[in-house]
Amino acid sequence: MTPSEFEDAARASLPALTRYANRLTSGADGAEDLVQEALSRAWKARARFKAGSNFKAWTFTILRNLFLSHVRRERRQRDRANLALHSVPVSPPDQDTALLRDEFKAALEALSASHRQALLAVIEDQLAYEAAAEKCGISLAVLKSRVHRARAAILAYLAGTHRSQLQKSPQRCVYYGFVGATGAEEGPNGMTLCRAA
Repeated sequence: MTPSEFEDAARASLPALTRYANRLTSGADGAEDLVQEALSRAWKARARFKAGSNFKAWTFTILRNLFLSHVRRERRQRDRANLALHSVPVSPPDQDTALLRDEFKAALEALSASHRQALLAVIEDQLAYEAAAEKCGISLAVLKSRVHRARAAILAYLAGTHRSQLQKSPQRCVYYGFVGATGAEEGPNGMTLCRAA
């Protein structure tokens, strides 16, 4: 097929090729690109075109095969992208861990020295209760009590109270069912009472 014969045949089949490409792509923007690429491939393969055969059917076949190749390629790329997306290891944000670590250190510092020593002997040194009691120089029952109270205080601190249960608080006083820490005076039978504000 000569270049001028090819050009005439391409111009004659161009409207039909464009309609077919629009139908394949559902009217998407890629229809014109698909027609152009199909005609480009037909131009490169024009030596294989047999004289007397249907040029329009030949270019339609090229266009359809090209469209199917694009669809398969996009599907493979989408599958690879989905696989890559699901195979990316995800780690929790570091700032949350750092904040929790800082809060835990503050909670440990809020403990009394004896409670901190008992808790660290069991948790950090990973000693059995008996060995931890011996290391701290206290009985097993006292160690268990201190560890329990230290854990409760840390949990309370981390839960948002930000006040250790083990810190010394001012003397509490009762006044008609209300509890306060100021204006205390000795009442009958040794009861501490608060003055009305």
